[in-house]
Amino acid sequence: MDRAYELSGDEQSAWYDTHPEIDEANQMKYEMLVNNPTAFKYYGSMDTIRNYVEGQRRQEADKRFGEGYTEKIYQYWDMKKDDPTAAKQYFTEEKLGQNYSKFTNFYFGTDEQVNKMVADLAKKLPEGRRQLDRAVKDSTDPFRRC
Repeated sequence: MDRAYELSGDEQSAWYDTHPEIDEANQMKYEMLVNNPTAFKYYGSMDTIRNYVEGQRRQEADKRFGEGYTEKIYQYWDMKKDDPTAAKQYFTEEKLGQNYSKFTNFYFGTDEQVNKMVADLAKKLPEGRRQLDRAVKDSTDPFRRC
């Protein structure tokens, strides 16, 4: 894990790609923290909640659209910002169009559910409602990527 923190950018992404067990371990950690009030009290945060909920959403998307589809969509969204032509080519090569509309409807259609889940979990924070209100005020939707 230390190796991942020593890298950045494409090198770090490539390292994570060769170690998929890291995502699984992190999701297990977030799940434990979210479901254990004592551990959450000391180690939990809004980031823990966001990471847990985002992990849940990714798992559901992978079930619905196939393993790795979400990552390909994230890659496409990131590419669209920097190089729309390359993004269009990637979209075609990876055959993302078949499920893209269904995926975006699912992904953005779950925002309300995700926000409710974040709010419910945030109430477990030691600072409770105050922490949630501050987090909502200080940020826009943390799950939107495009």
